[in-house]
Amino acid sequence: DAWLQDQGLGNGYVTRAHTRHEFRFARSVGPFRVVPFVFGGAAWWDGIDGVSDPQGLLGGGVEITTTLERIYEDVERPDLGLSRLRWLLEPSLTLTQVEITGDSVNAAAAWDPLVEQRSAASLLRLSLDQRVQTKRGPLGDRRTHDVLELRTALVLHDTESPFDPTQPPRYDPLRPEYGIRRDHVEIRAFWNPGTSLSIGGEGVWDLDGESSHVSAGVSWRPTATLRTAAEYRKLRTDQTAFLDFTFETGVNDLWAAAFRPRWNLDEGGFRAWSVLLSRTFPEATASLRFGRDQFRDELILGGSLQLLGQ
Repeated sequence: DAWLQDQGLGNGYVTRAHTRHEFRFARSVGPFRVVPFVFGGAAWWDGIDGVSDPQGLLGGGVEITTTLERIYEDVERPDLGLSRLRWLLEPSLTLTQVEITGDSVNAAAAWDPLVEQRSAASLLRLSLDQRVQTKRGPLGDRRTHDVLELRTALVLHDTESPFDPTQPPRYDPLRPEYGIRRDHVEIRAFWNPGTSLSIGGEGVWDLDGESSHVSAGVSWRPTATLRTAAEYRKLRTDQTAFLDFTFETGVNDLWAAAFRPRWNLDEGGFRAWSVLLSRTFPEATASLRFGRDQFRDELILGGSLQLLGQ
């Protein structure tokens, strides 16, 4: 209660409405795929002191990509699960301009400060995605699988978010108005030695050298309906390390469940847990998530409804 009052908030409910729309216009120009895009939206809050006008969102940009490939027909290593290799290189350039109008909203009043905080910015993202593919499966049903993936990106901003040791730089390619605005480099790598096993890792480094985030994990799907995963994450800014596990299963064709416990390795104790239940309907999928974060002393309860095809 005292913390909320210090932030200028009370204990009452806050009503929030938000709409966002985006239009993309894909064109082919020689070997390049050029996609100009524009987006806009607005948000309304009721119950926050000092916020009376809606917050507007307007932005746009262009994405330019191309694909280069090379095929190695003579590769045949059944013992390694390799049959014909295909190497894909996908360079990409994205320019984005975001404008925000209206009253600014206290971060404590947002649904989730990591997701719902929008900010104006000019963004440049240069990326290079590489994939090595092969054919796997019995004769007559051979399918293309990604064996190796390497994704690298450089993200530059005209403005930067205030430094927060708990929040490494973050860029959302689907919703560029969100994110932690700091110039950074991203590297992600994945290795899929089989159809049921995947090993990967990622790193995000602030170009100012103030923060970084590294993680490594493994995912194993022993059956078509069961998946287990483990992930180790390290934040260099505050030297915090986490160990996450995920257990997902499909109860039947309609119901699925997931359980995710987390340990804080530096504190030497259990950190949090969450359970996700989902039910598939003919036209939508409904999900319910609940759990507890012992470090923050928070109970978590949320739900979503996703229309099929969205």
